[in-house]
Amino acid sequence: MKAQEQIEQMFEIGMDLGEKIVGNVKEISGTLDEFVYKGAMFTIFLKAYKTYQATITLWKAGFPEDAFVLARTLFELSLQARYLAEDPKARGRLYASHDPVLRYRLYLDCKKAGIQNVVSGIEGHAAELAELKKQYESLKNDYAEHKGWWGHSIAWLARHLGPEMEKRYVMIYWMQSNLVHSAVTAGTKYLHEEATGGLKACCYPSVSDDVKYPMEATLYFLDVAGRVAGAFEFGDETKEYTDRFQKIVDELPKGR
Repeated sequence: MKAQEQIEQMFEIGMDLGEKIVGNVKEISGTLDEFVYKGAMFTIFLKAYKTYQATITLWKAGFPEDAFVLARTLFELSLQARYLAEDPKARGRLYASHDPVLRYRLYLDCKKAGIQNVVSGIEGHAAELAELKKQYESLKNDYAEHKGWWGHSIAWLARHLGPEMEKRYVMIYWMQSNLVHSAVTAGTKYLHEEATGGLKACCYPSVSDDVKYPMEATLYFLDVAGRVAGAFEFGDETKEYTDRFQKIVDELPKGR
């Protein structure tokens, strides 16, 4: 099977499962803790699904590097979904309660940076700001500054979740981050030296046969989708999709 056929099949599997999840989740019910946990997981899934669709759009339009950048976001969402699932009650609340802390810290950062128009707009709603400050004061000690809602870095989260995710962080996430931050090692994607001499500027849409990019994006998306399906108790229905995906992966040439 040609690379483009494999890529198309991967995207089809991801999209099919995405639509299945959307179709199956019509309401969020249960105890308060169950409601918060399911809501957190479904929110992560919805972000992942939209990002996955954006990845496909960029890939098909000839922007594989930018598609791979979005696969980095899918990896981070996969880490968060796994972490949530380890302790649904406590971590569901931790995820949801981060919102007022983030918003109040943004207000403080805007004040510090002297962004007066934003500060004035926020302070113009005195009652809402007072309530936000109250929530912030009661919650702030649960959240380290400049860290994720889980209290640490992405690197810590990957290590916490075991060797598989740590290896992907060290290798794949490193490549994606170089593209995100425009590191010098990513420059070879955009500037080549021709065999006959001279330079080739790679700044236009182009077709890529590098299966690694769509494979990583689909892998992380399927992981998120499977975990949200588990939270809503229809996880067994996702096995068909992961099996189809794994079959394609198993057929890839060594070194892909």
